[in-house]
Amino acid sequence: MRKVTMCLAASLITLAGANAFAQDVTSSRSNSGGAQIGVVGMLNYSSHAYSADDSDVADEFADHTESTLGFGGGLRAVVEFNPFLGIQPEILFKQYGATLKAEAGPFNIESTATTNYLQVPVLARLALPVGGSVTPKVLVGPTFGYFLSGSTKAGDDTKDIDAEDVERLDIGVAAGVGVDFATGPGALSLDLRYDRSLTQSNKASDMDGGLEVMNTGFSFLVGYNYKL
Repeated sequence: MRKVTMCLAASLITLAGANAFAQDVTSSRSNSGGAQIGVVGMLNYSSHAYSADDSDVADEFADHTESTLGFGGGLRAVVEFNPFLGIQPEILFKQYGATLKAEAGPFNIESTATTNYLQVPVLARLALPVGGSVTPKVLVGPTFGYFLSGSTKAGDDTKDIDAEDVERLDIGVAAGVGVDFATGPGALSLDLRYDRSLTQSNKASDMDGGLEVMNTGFSFLVGYNYKL
């Protein structure tokens, strides 16, 4: 009889613990889950990646290229299929850029390019519910960008980038991690993301050795998602 009582007590304790964890997870997902819409702002630390017919040419450009800071922001939606999996499409204004530094005899040449894109990431979202108000997440998916405008600056001379010299459509891939904090009517969202173009941003030709320029960089995003 004593053994039966102990087994029943152990079972009740196990069930109570499992039920408490399930309630925490359910509470966490109800605070941040379902369908959401939100706003987001970002800082971008971007640069250029290169490819050319002669790999030494691409390496030379890469060695003289430095990253630049840009900004962006826009709207996002979150649609969850279950407590773990969902999709997160976004519509963003995003700045890319890079600084090219070189020496020509006694002169130092420095030119900074800044390009503005309308970007639509479509990200698969894997949530990792841990209970409470905090939800870590992993994001990965394709990005679709459209060139809006750009400029180059060398010293005091600033010139607009001719759209005829740019491939308008920019297709890439993004991956990142983040965390949502349930607060108020929705959730505060912090993300760290890396993205890279799979298509070239310039129109390469045989005249420049087939040099192709791709956008790449890291972004830190802060947003707020409202439950619908």
